[in-house]
Amino acid sequence: TTTTTTVPAGGDPEGTRSPTEQTYEIQGGDSLGKIAALYDITLEQLINYNQFPDGANQLILPGDTIRIPPDALVPGTATDTDTGTDTGTDSGGDDGDDGGDDGDAGVGCTHTIVEGENPSKVANQYDITTEELFAANPGGVMDNFLIGDTLNIPANGTCD
Repeated sequence: TTTTTTVPAGGDPEGTRSPTEQTYEIQGGDSLGKIAALYDITLEQLINYNQFPDGANQLILPGDTIRIPPDALVPGTATDTDTGTDTGTDSGGDDGDDGGDDGDAGVGCTHTIVEGENPSKVANQYDITTEELFAANPGGVMDNFLIGDTLNIPANGTCD
């Protein structure tokens, strides 16, 4: 997934918290939970700041721009919550390896939730524990396990 982040003039360094609002352009495969995790904010913070009338069920489409509240993380390679996909040029939409092993905390691949899945089923599919799945997906995405959301699969998962 390609992430587009706009930071104020003189921008804040990656991995720090921005005292000002940031913007994010929605890419294919994005979910509100994934975006919240990227910026190390809660799903509730993202929803409230953008005043989404449908809450976590707000329809977001590629090309839409949403606002990221002040004090959110400036995403980039310097973050310890790095998804491994925020600076790449991957076209997104596939469940393949992102090409990098970021260690135990890294992301091996991504998974898009489909009908009938639950955290245990997804964890079993990638030969990881549900705890590892939850740890790889901070920011509330696991609280709203919604069809179409994209999950990070830890690097120790089997991402064939």
